[in-house]
Parts: sequence; structure tokens; C-alpha cells
Amino acid sequence: MRPDIKGLVKLAGVIRRVNPKRFDMGHWWAETPCGTSGCIAGHASFIFPARFKRVGKDGDYEIMHTRSGETGSSAFAKGFRITEAQAEHITLGNLYRTPKIAAKEIMALVGKLRKEVKA
Repeated sequence: MRPDIKGLVKLAGVIRRVNPKRFDMGHWWAETPCGTSGCIAGHASFIFPARFKRVGKDGDYEIMHTRSGETGSSAFAKGFRITEAQAEHITLGNLYRTPKIAAKEIMALVGKLRKEVKA
């Protein structure tokens, strides 16, 4: 199955524009005044609600892939059709990334995936 490069590019574009004060890689989902998510995976669940949903309670949330039922980085991997290692690097890597750095990391993965698809 081919990776969802178009979806990853869209995600990177959204992440790039996130206010750094509303971006926290330490939480899958952060309740904010505008109702947006706090990390890369949380933003993915907001942008792609047919693929992901937020599960949990009492402020302890994570994402779940709607079809497989997998959660966390496994859900992210399924949702974008990438490897578990790639998903972990993006979602669990450096917890203190800024939105711009996170977007660059997503686009670096996109570059690698484009080369793999062409090969």
C-alpha cells in the first residue's frame, strides 16, 4: 500500500502555521480555547476525522485509527500508511519540537517516501 504523501503534506502545512503556544508534543490532545489539538497526532485527528478519533477521558486522550482500532503511533502509521518506525519518529521523537521544526520533519519523511515510491 502506498503511503499517503498528500495527507502528510497537508498535515505539515497545518502544523507549520500552528501557534507555538498551542503546540505541545508532550500531549496527544490538549484542550485549548479554540478546541484544537496539541501535538502532531492530535492535529492529524482534527484534520482527518474520518481516519482518527480521540479516545480517553479526564484529559488523558490519545488518537485511535477508526478502521483498525489501533491507538497512538500505531494509529498514525495506519492512517498515513507508513511504517511504525516512521510514525514513532514523527509522533514520539523530540517532545520539545516547535511547529516549524515538526513540519520540517514531516516534510523530510515525505521526501524519503517520494524517493521510495519512485524506486
